Amino acid sequence: EIKNPLNRVVANAEEGMTEQIMKDIRRDSQKISAIVNSVEILIHDPKSLSATFTIFDWSEVKENLTLDFNTYLNSMNIKFDFSELKGKFYGNKPLLYQLLRNHVVNAIEAIGVRKDESSEIAVKLVNQGNDLVLLIINTNSSIKEKDYERIFEPHFTTKKNQTNKGLGLAFSKSIVD
Repeated sequence: EIKNPLNRVVANAEEGMTEQIMKDIRRDSQKISAIVNSVEILIHDPKSLSATFTIFDWSEVKENLTLDFNTYLNSMNIKFDFSELKGKFYGNKPLLYQLLRNHVVNAIEAIGVRKDESSEIAVKLVNQGNDLVLLIINTNSSIKEKDYERIFEPHFTTKKNQTNKGLGLAFSKSIVD
């Protein structure tokens, strides 16, 4: 359902667009398509997900996140630190990107969009032995201890925003699992 309109967007956008805009649309369309394909596999046949793994560099993921959150980078002091990650990694890059994106969106929503010097979101990936650890630190907001056990439940949310469906962290957990 998502892929069909994307093809039309690309086809219709080719008229009257600058080459850079077309390049951006194609890149974003391919990124969305890769995420949708990976999510379909994750939902319908998670055991075959490893067939979608590729070798990639985290700098590519960081670049995509930086493009996605460009409007927030300065106003909210968002920092992406993948400096401890050396070499190439093997995994499903679109899903790992989506996992990070979900957590950044969650942090932005928790803090609220402010042009406040004290607002900061730090996203850090570190190696701990054979594990990759994701650290998300946001100022001015925290998860209440009573909610710890429920934050990964589908449809659970502490946000009063009516558009929030409480699926981001549940989806992130399914990626990690």
